[in-house]
Amino acid sequence: MPLIIPGKKYKVVGRLEDADTIVRDGSGLNFGKTVTAVSFSGYSNELGNVWKCSGDGLVSYAGILANTLDFPEDCLEPVQESPVK
Repeated sequence: MPLIIPGKKYKVVGRLEDADTIVRDGSGLNFGKTVTAVSFSGYSNELGNVWKCSGDGLVSYAGILANTLDFPEDCLEPVQESPVK
């Protein structure tokens, strides 16, 4: 499980199959998109830690376009930032 830090970038690597099941099968409308962690949204018994993240062209579970969505921590992987030269 990654340590999420607000302001850092993450790649979406999972999706919700239903309200309490995370799937990491390479599918989903947000799969592969880069998001920025904004803040901790809360804890869910089913999903664990949930984070508010921002990004372009995100699609909610209900199919609504958004720039900010909540993501379970297990759906996010840190983006390796290249060192500045």
